Amino acid sequence: MSSAFVPLLAATPALAQGGAAPPGTFAPRSEIVTQASLSMRVARCALKQDRKAAEAFAAAADEQASRRAFSKLVKRLDPCIQGGSATLSYVHMTGAIAGELLRENNGAMLDQLAAMPPRAPIRVAEGEGSSHEAVKCAVAGAPAEAATLLRAPAESPAEIAAFRAMVPVLQACVPATGGVTLKPSIVRVAIATAAYQQVKGATAPAGTN
Repeated sequence: MSSAFVPLLAATPALAQGGAAPPGTFAPRSEIVTQASLSMRVARCALKQDRKAAEAFAAAADEQASRRAFSKLVKRLDPCIQGGSATLSYVHMTGAIAGELLRENNGAMLDQLAAMPPRAPIRVAEGEGSSHEAVKCAVAGAPAEAATLLRAPAESPAEIAAFRAMVPVLQACVPATGGVTLKPSIVRVAIATAAYQQVKGATAPAGTN
């Protein structure tokens, strides 16, 4: 993306798009692609090493459950890190595993996501976690666009177009008292995590959510 952050303001699309670089503007291929490739490789390995723990990690609805699942998974990740070390954020790891799960079986879960009826966006409360909640709201409000984005390669024209299509919904989700700021490298993985959790929540047997 053309700047260090993607500002998503609590404003109308016309106001939010004012300025030199509208939300969703990408620069040429960058370290984001490298980070995405590394994350995907480790995610695939993690699913082979301990699929149950990896699925629990991606599906965890709160931080406590996520950290419990990660503590189990991280013990199995040594074979996944070539050279013995890698720089991977917690958020990237969650989103990469979610993305791999969504693309399994020729993207069957992405087909489910795309077929879901959009939900009317509701502004989330300002505070810790508001960025994550806003992304969840946007995926629920634009499921077909989210599925298109996740099918596309990182930083491809198709990904950029899909993200731009989601921006008005995302703007309708952010707190009324302010905005949320997402690093470009986080956007895709945050959408993947929210999408996986939405599909899992919709398909889980009653009483298991």
